[in-house]
Amino acid sequence: MVAGETVLGNGATGTAGRLAVQIARYMDAKKVIATGRNGEALASLGADVTIPLGDAGDAFEEALKEQFGGDGIDDVLDYL
Repeated sequence: MVAGETVLGNGATGTAGRLAVQIARYMDAKKVIATGRNGEALASLGADVTIPLGDAGDAFEEALKEQFGGDGIDDVLDYL
């Protein structure tokens, strides 16, 4: 990852995922989007956007499309 990239952190509520989100922020990512099952933990991560995972598959897909606005994802950190 380099500064200015868009980062998606899946499973960001675990220890490794939290660290990855913080490192992406520290490395000056343009946008950090974190996903996870624990909504309360997501809120405290410092990501630009948080998307809770749940049973609504279509809602999750739409939330991702909305957040990336056609720009795409430069890096995916997947801890699921």
